[in-house]
Amino acid sequence: ASRILNSLAIRVAFVYRDADGCDILEFHERSSSNSTYKNAWDVAAAGYIDPLRHRDPENPAKISAWQAAASELAEELSIPRASLPYRDHYKFFGIGRNYPTGQIDILGYCQSDTPIDPARTVSPRVQRYGRCLATPEHVAHFITEGQYWVPTALVTLVFVLQDLGFSRDRINSCFSRIEGLKLFP
Repeated sequence: ASRILNSLAIRVAFVYRDADGCDILEFHERSSSNSTYKNAWDVAAAGYIDPLRHRDPENPAKISAWQAAASELAEELSIPRASLPYRDHYKFFGIGRNYPTGQIDILGYCQSDTPIDPARTVSPRVQRYGRCLATPEHVAHFITEGQYWVPTALVTLVFVLQDLGFSRDRINSCFSRIEGLKLFP
């Protein structure tokens, strides 16, 4: 706990290109062993930034958001660290606060040209994985299938869809149709 930066965390989506050339968003349902947001759906990965583990390899005096993102993606998505892209494939949008917990998250995503193996072993921090096409319509439909969602995961998804070129009007239209969304159990 002495190494955590005052509840500063990273929340990172993962977009990869499938064999047909379509962008896919990967999700995970957090396990019941997680202390925050048990059993809630989330973007690909999230975790606290650790100044000892998440140093920039080109400047070890600095803490690196992309190193924290890559570390969490490897851990929660069970992707070998060597298979993850380098820093220029990570984009960060800013910060968001999960109101129920007060946790501050750096929001971003990783874009990869390498598909994820759907038969990989599920991480101990994860109950199951899910994925959908990275379009507002498919993401909104996927959101309605989950029982609970981490609040900043939803904000992250809006930013990712905008960065992928979808208009705010189209995203708003799709997300505004979601009824009964529960952000926290």
